[in-house]
Formats: sequence, structure tokens, C-alpha cells
Amino acid sequence: MSLPRWIRLGRVGLLLGSALLYCAVGGTDLRADSRSIASGEPFEVWPVAGDWQPNSVTAIIQSHDGYLWLGTFHGLVRFDGVSFTIFDSGNTPSLQDGRITSLYETPDRTLWIGHETGQLTRLVNGQFHSTDLGSNWPGGVIEVITNDEQGDVWLLNDSGILFRVRDGQVTRTPGGASSVAKASLTRAKDGRLWMASNGKVATLDRGNVVPVVFPEDEPVDSYEKIFAASDGGMWVLGNGRLRKWRDGAWATEVEGFPREPAAVNVMAETRSGVIVGTMRDGLYLLRVGAEPLHFTRTNGLSHDWIRTLCVDQEGNCWIGTGTGFDGFRPRKVRMVVPPDGWRGCVVRSFSVHSDDTAWVGTEGAGLYRYDGQEWTVFGPASGLHSLFVWSVLETRERELFVGTWGGGLFRRKGERFESSGDLSKITAPVTALYQGRGGELWIGTQVGLYRYETGKLVWFAGKDKLALPDVRTITESADGTLWFGMSGGGLGSLQEGVLKQFRQRDGLSSDLVSCLYADPDGTLWIGTTDNGLT
Repeated sequence: MSLPRWIRLGRVGLLLGSALLYCAVGGTDLRADSRSIASGEPFEVWPVAGDWQPNSVTAIIQSHDGYLWLGTFHGLVRFDGVSFTIFDSGNTPSLQDGRITSLYETPDRTLWIGHETGQLTRLVNGQFHSTDLGSNWPGGVIEVITNDEQGDVWLLNDSGILFRVRDGQVTRTPGGASSVAKASLTRAKDGRLWMASNGKVATLDRGNVVPVVFPEDEPVDSYEKIFAASDGGMWVLGNGRLRKWRDGAWATEVEGFPREPAAVNVMAETRSGVIVGTMRDGLYLLRVGAEPLHFTRTNGLSHDWIRTLCVDQEGNCWIGTGTGFDGFRPRKVRMVVPPDGWRGCVVRSFSVHSDDTAWVGTEGAGLYRYDGQEWTVFGPASGLHSLFVWSVLETRERELFVGTWGGGLFRRKGERFESSGDLSKITAPVTALYQGRGGELWIGTQVGLYRYETGKLVWFAGKDKLALPDVRTITESADGTLWFGMSGGGLGSLQEGVLKQFRQRDGLSSDLVSCLYADPDGTLWIGTTDNGLT
């Protein structure tokens, strides 16, 4: 029997573009570090591991097509959210130097690559090209690449010298720079270039450095870093303060970062606040009117030296550290764990009650109830004869049913659970529960599928009607078809009394179906234990 055309979807391949980077996919580990989860903070940071050898990440950008590009001392790395692709002098002859210190993409979609040796490379239409900088280029580490409002590309080296690629014009930042006192260069929202070096702030106007004097400046005032704000302003770090300069006045100030000179290395702005990366003290998230959050190796970072930050198109922040590549994001899910940690057992099922109480079934620790503040555990003393709770369901009539492995099917009665009447006839493991649109209860067991209504078991499909009828999941599609997945028996359907079964030989990707989801548009999603999602 062949599968209906509308569910023959094949294996789902997810192309992760601008920020698919929220999921754990393939061989890349995007899980939040357990130490970060335990902190209870509304944000989390985690090292991104995968099919590459992590090393010092000096630059990160996101290109127009959604890829993240990482500059490292062992080549250029492209990350698509699933896997890493490495370009170095060994596999890419036109990339002569693998020690990369800066990256930038111009509006014409050219990726500019700056090297520690002072070389400059362009990636255009998939091809790498070395760029001749001419005799005016003084050399040195290329620390920043950007373009001005006229579209000209500028380089900043480690000595604080600005170099225009188009014509070789050389301009010096105020006071230059050194290995201790780095110059910073950033592009404002309007395209104007701002710089901070040797305690001074300036802009670049048609190739000329123009000093910026802030109101009430004193001769002793010193500014360390500057970076662009999303609203068109500029964040300025100086005199132990981090303030936003906008429309000719100081607009906002955030606190809570290390104030020692040269402690702050990089900064970025996200929807959640200002992120400050330090030389040796990890990462700080600064928010107006809120306590700062501090992240180090003790709660998720791969290293406490933050070398670069990149905020992607979805607002996620990516971190280059002294030894790797990390992600930072607001936590989307709050972990709910009882004080006993489920006694080390696996969570098998859950159901949220109409009053927002959660019921959680475990494999070996019984049934838990969580009312938002307190936990209660139910087991044999409450009438549940098995601690192995595989299915939990609250019906629309607010009845709670609990299916166990080896103990039968139970209904809640106050603070106790009972198995009486026809329910007591079910002795096989109860692995799935579902209420149909007509109010009937569908019960999946290791030996088949039951229909229960008005207190009676009125229908059953077992091995006389199905091959390997170990039912693990049940759902109903928009047309009223009941679908159920089986461990070994594939996919079953029941429509207007007609029972059908679909196996791998019929086009199903696997006979081990563990979960189902029916989209309102009629699409059926099929999760398997050994061959992914269909």
C-alpha cells in the first residue's frame, strides 16, 4: 500500500540561513551549557562545537546570504548553523595567509579579509583574490576594515594608521595606537566613520580626520572605545563611563562593567542591552535600570578573553574568544526541574491542566504535579501501581488519565488514582493517550489501539488487524482521520471505520514512528527514532 501523496514528504532538510542558529542540528552542538542553565538567568551563553578545531576567533561577520564567517589564526571559517567549512592556504591556494584578523562585507557583497601580515584578500563570487595595496600601505596588522558614506573601503592597522584602498591615502588617527592602547574605528548608521585613539574621539570627513569635542570636556578626559548604536547614536567609553551620544547630547548611560583602563576590548548592542567583552573578565550584559549580568568560563564561555562580537540579522550575538566560538541569546525556555531532579529518571510525558498545573510522567520516579510554586509526587501510596508513567492526558472535561508501563491505565479521583471498570481490563503498557474531536479517548498500548467512551472500551485493533501494533503516538488531522505511529509497525490510519497501515515498503521513511503532528493545513509530520523527520 503506497502512502497518500500529501504525506510523502521525504526527509526534511533544514537550510539554516540568517539565524537558524537556535537549534541543535546534525553534528554541531548548539546546546546551552548546563552551567548557564543552572544560573537561572534569563540569558544563556554556550560554546559552539562541531566539525572544526576551535581556536582563537579574531573576527565574525554575517554575510548577506546568512552565513557566519569567522576569522581565525588557522584560516577562514564559514558556519551555516549546521556545519563548518574551512578555507586555508592548504585547501585554498589563493588564500595565501591563514592568520586572519578582520572581516567586512561591502554592499556589493564582496567579503574583505584582513591578515596579521598586512595582506588584504577579497572573496568575490566564490573566488579569493589578493589585493595589491601599493607602496603607500605601511603594513602592520589589519585590525579593522569598513567603508565610509562614499563607499570607499578603509583599513585600520595596529599602529593607528588609516588607509584608503581606492587611492592609497594615508591618514593617522589622533595620537596613533599601540599594542596596549588600541585605536577603534566604527561606522555610524549614516555611514560616517568614527574613531577613538589615544584618549581622543574624531570623525572622518572626506578623508580628513575631524576632532570631536563633547560638551564640558576637560583636558584630563580620556576616551577608549566607540561603537555605533542602532538608533544612529554612538556609544562612547571614557572616563570610566559608557554613554550614548546622540543628536549633540548625552542620551543614555549604562553601568556595571570593569572600569580599569584597557579592560574593555569590544562592544556590541543587541535588543537586550549593551554587550561588553573584556580582555580577561569575560562578558557583561548592561541594561538601563537593571543589574548587569556577567558571564565567564564558570557559566558557559569558552574563554574569558573576548576578541570579537557579532550581532546577526535575528538579534543573536556571536562571540569570538581566545579559544573558540560561542553563542549568546535570551533564554527561550525556562527549565522546570523539581528539587529531587526527577530522581535521575527520564521524563516520558506531560500535560498542562486547565488551571496551568503541569503533570509530568517519568520513567521510574512516578507522576509529578507542579502548580507554579510547589511540587507533589504521586506513586503507589496514591494508587499508582507503577512508577513508570509513559502517558498523561487531561481531557476537555478536565479528567486526568495516566498510562503506565506495567501498571495499567488510571483516572484521577481527587488526590488518588484509580483503575476501575473497563479501564482495569487494560494490562499492557499504555504508551499514548489522545482525545478525539468527538470526545472519545484513544488509548495506545504495546499490543494495539483502544477506543474508550461513555465508560466502555468499544473498539480495539491489535495484532489480528495490524502488524507489530506497538502504538507510541496518536493524533487527528483536519479531515477527521485518526493517525497513530507504531514502534515497528510504521503508521496507521482510521477514517470512517476503515483501518490502514503504512510501512517502509510503502514509502514511509521508517517503521519506528515515535511522534506525529497534524498541521491545520492537512500536512502530517512524522518523527521516527532512526531516520529523522518526514
